[in-house]
Amino acid sequence: MIFVGVSVIQVIFWLLFVGRLRHYLNQKPTEIERASKFVSVIICAKNEAENLKKHLPFILNQDYPHFEVIVVNDYSTDETEAVLSQFLNIYDNFRFFSIGKEKGMQPGKKFPLSIGIEAAQYPYVLLTDADCKPESDQWIRTMQSALSEEKEIVLGFGPYQTQQGSLNKWIRFEAIYTAIQYGTFALWGKPYMGVGRNLMYAKRLFFEVGGFEKHRHIASGDDDLFINEVATNKNTKVLFQEKAFIFSNPKENFKDYYTQKTRHFSAGNHYSMESKVLLSIVSMSHFLYYALFFTLVVIDIRLCIWIISIYIIRLLILQITYKELLKQFKEEKLLIWIPLFDLMIFFFYFIFSAALFFPKTTSWK
Repeated sequence: MIFVGVSVIQVIFWLLFVGRLRHYLNQKPTEIERASKFVSVIICAKNEAENLKKHLPFILNQDYPHFEVIVVNDYSTDETEAVLSQFLNIYDNFRFFSIGKEKGMQPGKKFPLSIGIEAAQYPYVLLTDADCKPESDQWIRTMQSALSEEKEIVLGFGPYQTQQGSLNKWIRFEAIYTAIQYGTFALWGKPYMGVGRNLMYAKRLFFEVGGFEKHRHIASGDDDLFINEVATNKNTKVLFQEKAFIFSNPKENFKDYYTQKTRHFSAGNHYSMESKVLLSIVSMSHFLYYALFFTLVVIDIRLCIWIISIYIIRLLILQITYKELLKQFKEEKLLIWIPLFDLMIFFFYFIFSAALFFPKTTSWK
């Protein structure tokens, strides 16, 4: 009965809840409004000289009339400052600030990001990272088109670059799985996070809640904890249009990936109680679904037909749902991996759940 219960929860989640995201993404994109918003793009960089050389020009050369780019150099020990100085001589809409080790008042990226937001001269800030490259020169224009008098937060999507290897496929899938979750909950009026490599909001929201003050002692959370605090069902918009994608470099080995995800997961313990309950229902039902599936198959062979039938029904729903969503995310080639990756989420929760209860204060780089 427990297996049937968690299976029902999973089917409802993918058919009803994620189905709304499917329908939302299948709608014809609305025409991009004229460039009416003034936008400050903010990037925090720590030892990112090479990435800034490669990616910063794509941001500075966006097809948009009203924007500035601010880079905050967070105590870099490489050639970051020299690289930024070169851009300063070329672009009028570019500024950068360098902070020393002794000025770090908060762990992680929150202090340099606060410096950038405070320095922003425009009312809307668009956040990304130094290793990110926009899909097109319409990134800013598309993101700002989602803003309105009511909508002051835009949750974008940050896919990872395609590379060789199974780890890369998993990282790309996991980014989509995360986007499905925060996009789905936002559409149902329960926004709980965004990703800092593609996130936009009104600058005034930052100051209304005192910036990162409530969670300044936590290294992560400059994106998800902040959004968890300020986002509502009325002020948040989901924007997963291709022109607004911004690609990031994925980790190339499991050790670096593990460190990154542990840092991200550590913030989840500080979500609002409502967010934790909703996410727990989804994650625990997924975890128990596979745990009970294998347990029941082993201990009672008589139940195999029923258990496998439920498995096939759920898998078909997943395949149909993912087929449409992966098309929207331009990752159709991952469809064949869905049965395996959906199973791997079971181990994913098992491996990283410890970070929810034993968070560590670490550097953001």
